[in-house]
Amino acid sequence: MVSILALLALGGVALAQYGNSGGSGSSSSSSSSAAPSPTATALPSGVHAVQVGNGGFNFQPESLTVPVGDTVEFFFHPLLHGVAQANFDDPCHPANDSAFWSGFMSVQSGVGSTSFKLKINSTEPIWYYCPQTTLKHCQSGMVGVINPPSGGNQTIEAFKDAAKNASTSSNPASVQGGIVGTADQVASSSGSAASSSPSGGLGAPNAVASGSLVGVILALFGVFVAV
Repeated sequence: MVSILALLALGGVALAQYGNSGGSGSSSSSSSSAAPSPTATALPSGVHAVQVGNGGFNFQPESLTVPVGDTVEFFFHPLLHGVAQANFDDPCHPANDSAFWSGFMSVQSGVGSTSFKLKINSTEPIWYYCPQTTLKHCQSGMVGVINPPSGGNQTIEAFKDAAKNASTSSNPASVQGGIVGTADQVASSSGSAASSSPSGGLGAPNAVASGSLVGVILALFGVFVAV
C-alpha cells in the first residue's frame, strides 16, 4: 500500500508538471501565432500603402506625399469599398472621363488579396473618394489626397467638409487609370502568418503527454492491486 501511495504521489507531481508545461505552451503559442498586421508589412521600394476602409469609412493615411515615379497601392478592407478620382470642388463624383477608378472590392474579413496600384506621374494634388452609396461613404468622410498643396485653402479637412454636403455619389463607368492585381502586402503578411502556425499547436503534444502519463499510472496501479 505504501508503494501504491508513493507511486500515485509521484504521478501527481509529474502530472502537475505536465499541466504547467501545457499551460505555458498554450500561452506562448497564443502570442507567437498572432499574424503580423498587414499594415506593418514591408512593401517593395517606391510603393506607398493606403488602407481602404480599415475599421471605418476612411483612408489610412488620408493625406500622403509621394514622389513622381513611385506607386500608391490601395489595400481593401470589409465590406465593400472603391477608390475614384475627384476634383477638389466636387468630392463625391469623378473628376472627368479619364478619372481613375478601382472598381468596388468586396472583402469579407481581414484585408483583400486584390489591390489597386496607381502610378504617380505628377506632383499635382490627386483628390479621391469612395463612391459607395449605400451608407454614403464619401459623405461620411471617406476621402483622401495624394500630394496635397503646401498651402492655401485646399486641405484634406476642407475636402472632407465639402464631401459632407454632397447630395449624391457616383463612380466612373469602367475600371481605369491603375492596375488591379494581387496585393503585395497581403502575400508577404500571409507568409508570416503561415510560418507561425506550427507554434500555435504546441498545446496539443502537452495534452497527449498528460493523457499518456495518466494511462501509465493507472496501468501500474492495476498491476500493484493485482499483486
